[in-house]
Amino acid sequence: MGKYRDRMTEDLALRQYRPSTCRNYMACVKGFIGHFMQDPEELGEEEIRKFLLHLKEEKASGPANVKMHVAAIKFFYTHTLRRPSPGLPVSWQIHAQGRHLQSQAHLHERRYRFLRHQGQPCHVGPGP
Repeated sequence: MGKYRDRMTEDLALRQYRPSTCRNYMACVKGFIGHFMQDPEELGEEEIRKFLLHLKEEKASGPANVKMHVAAIKFFYTHTLRRPSPGLPVSWQIHAQGRHLQSQAHLHERRYRFLRHQGQPCHVGPGP
């Protein structure tokens, strides 16, 4: 993680994350990168899924820990690597049970129903 550590630390500081959050995010990303021993630029959807399953099944991580890893990996890819997403076709939001990721289609459907309920025109594409 060497060449990314300083940049991620700066990105977290610029966004005024708490010191404890910074430490946790750094540890999560270090664990993710160390798990595969590859340049994170080469890691994508499949590796993220495998790592999250590894946390859940082999490390017996609870939902809160898995969510923290998801948030840290998302931050790393979107802010530090400046990639729009790590290639996941699903939302980063994890259900409280930590069992699966919600699909974008489900989120769009929820948004559509909310807007329809509010009497506003419904646009089902990506958010504004």
